[in-house]
Amino acid sequence: QNQFGGTIGGPILKNRIWGFGWYEGFRKTLGSTILGLVPTTSQLNGNLSGLPPLYNPYTTQQVGTDSQGNPIFSRQPFTNNQIPANMLNPTSLAVAQLMYPQPNYQGAGVNYLNSQPVETNTDQYGIRIDAAITEKTTLFGRYTQDTGTRILPSSLPKSPTDQNALARQQVLGLTHTFGSTAVLDLRAQFLRTSIALLGYFPSQDFLQS
Repeated sequence: QNQFGGTIGGPILKNRIWGFGWYEGFRKTLGSTILGLVPTTSQLNGNLSGLPPLYNPYTTQQVGTDSQGNPIFSRQPFTNNQIPANMLNPTSLAVAQLMYPQPNYQGAGVNYLNSQPVETNTDQYGIRIDAAITEKTTLFGRYTQDTGTRILPSSLPKSPTDQNALARQQVLGLTHTFGSTAVLDLRAQFLRTSIALLGYFPSQDFLQS
């Protein structure tokens, strides 16, 4: 974890205008351990032996009707629970091979361990300008921006969730002294915050292939 920043300020125009700015950065990497289940190479190639029976949808046929006259259908299971290569969609197979890593762990009901860390990065900065318009009137303006990114890993290394946040604030203030018993203080503010949750998306090269 690292946190750093700095400030700077001083007169811009003597006795009339002053400026102040600041920046703060934050970087944090936190280890994590996430267990998951991914298909093996043989399973991606259609070999699903050892799993519940898989039926060929192209062998569906009506074998009768029930007592209410509704049709009863039957299908034939794949031999040895093996899907023929000519029935595997090449696009789906390419996406699966892109998304799923090779198993790297042996455990009860799991075969993959993802140790990708949780990453948090934020940057904050701002600037403020103060001006003495007259002896009785002062004006200030301030702009602040806060950006942050957090990467949350999942059971698959290529499908983390990216949390992106952006906040901007602008403030304008005017103060006027009418006398010893009356002061006018005006404030105007605009604030906008956006938060985005992004998942994994294949590269442009993959989409064009």
